[in-house]
Amino acid sequence: MTVRQVQASFFQNKGWGVYFPQTVTFSLSQNGVAWTTLGTVGTKTDLSATGSLFQKYTVDGFSYIGRYIKVEIPTNVWVFIDEIQAFGQPEITADAVKPQPSPAQPQPRLGFPRAGAQTGGASQQVLIYGGAYPADPSLITWTEAEFKPYVTYVDPSGSSRDWFYDSFLFIPLAKAASGRDYGPVANPSNKADWEAYLAHTFDASNQLAALDGTVATARQELNDHSHKAKVVITIPYASPLQANFGDVDGDGVTENFNHDLVGADQAAANRSKVSRWYVDQALARWNAAGYQNLELVGFYWYSETVRYNLSPVEEQVMSDVIRYVHDRGYKVNWIPAVQAEGFRRWQQIGFDQVNMQPNYAFHAVTVDRLQANADMADQYGMGIEMELDNRILQMNAAGAAARTKFLQYMDYGVKTGYMHAFSNWYQQVRTLSYAAKSPYPEVRQMYDLAYQWVKGTYKPSNHPGDGNGINDPIPGEPEGPGRTSQDSTEVPPLQ
Repeated sequence: MTVRQVQASFFQNKGWGVYFPQTVTFSLSQNGVAWTTLGTVGTKTDLSATGSLFQKYTVDGFSYIGRYIKVEIPTNVWVFIDEIQAFGQPEITADAVKPQPSPAQPQPRLGFPRAGAQTGGASQQVLIYGGAYPADPSLITWTEAEFKPYVTYVDPSGSSRDWFYDSFLFIPLAKAASGRDYGPVANPSNKADWEAYLAHTFDASNQLAALDGTVATARQELNDHSHKAKVVITIPYASPLQANFGDVDGDGVTENFNHDLVGADQAAANRSKVSRWYVDQALARWNAAGYQNLELVGFYWYSETVRYNLSPVEEQVMSDVIRYVHDRGYKVNWIPAVQAEGFRRWQQIGFDQVNMQPNYAFHAVTVDRLQANADMADQYGMGIEMELDNRILQMNAAGAAARTKFLQYMDYGVKTGYMHAFSNWYQQVRTLSYAAKSPYPEVRQMYDLAYQWVKGTYKPSNHPGDGNGINDPIPGEPEGPGRTSQDSTEVPPLQ
């Protein structure tokens, strides 16, 4: 037949998690093997638009002989398509031509990132949660004693034997003391919340100050007087849901991020302004603190996905903030959820380094998730986030299963190569610290093996079962940060 036009119709209702694809690519073939690209069409409706909406994506302007049609659609949560239509004539018309197969354009494999300029020289980075946890503030208050098993590898007696993690990402738990959220959800945080997080992070006795003191002590213990721990500070998410952030420039007008109220351009300008203000506040506090054993290498973008569904100018805001940080000589990194919206565009947006979450530890998915995540990360030049929570501390069947999953993370690091790449380490606030102090060899071993993995000497395990022991009380830590609030994955409650 002669094909002159191809179109596909889609539905969006963001309240149901159904979005228009950002792009749709159409191809045509005579034999189902060799394909000719007809074109790529972008959405004409913002993913942030509300209501039940319909949109047709159309390519035309050609007269090709064809039999098969292929439609390529990147997904964001759910994609609803009702039909694919081809228009033309059933016969081969006089003006119809055979399509020339489009040249193959394989996606180059960018490889896992190594420690270097893009990571600020960091090799292995552990997430340090802070901010607020009213139920028990001590659980997110980091002292020198709490930092020690992360700054150095400690033996069972607690003595330092070697350096451990070389980089520390300071990140808030999801909610501020006010109950407002630092992430991209309802009840977004405001100026007072952001200032509270900075005050907590730059406390004169704990948090960064305690890390500085821990490194100073370790320098003496390990007889290495040049070592500095690298630091990354989180930029909270300036949510488009916030219409009353507070005044950051002294003009007496509160900053409004809601594009429905002030327009997309003004909302973007306000969000960028507030994020730049926050970076300036953090740098001023850092310079005033005068830490002797720490090196600030960059900032972290808090939202774990590109929120096209919240703002029509999301990438614009992100890129503007990243450029501002770059102009001040620092890097910006990001840890998206597994195959989160926008992850393929991390370089175009401007990030220096990205690690993708496998989200395997927290869900009932097969171990193939680790292989698939590693393949995707390797292809797009990303690293991997290592993930574990307090279930590995339990001496019961659930604990044994959690330890097996953690071992699988490390095994696949050897198998695929990401053990030798830059990695982030997510834990349920202090999981590895508790493992280091555990009286149970099976639990303490998780700390020892994590150290071996960080140093690149880990050997794949056979995953021996450790049997069922006493169901010991588990420290009542808050559940992970963004892993609960940012709809990427949910840390199961401890039993």
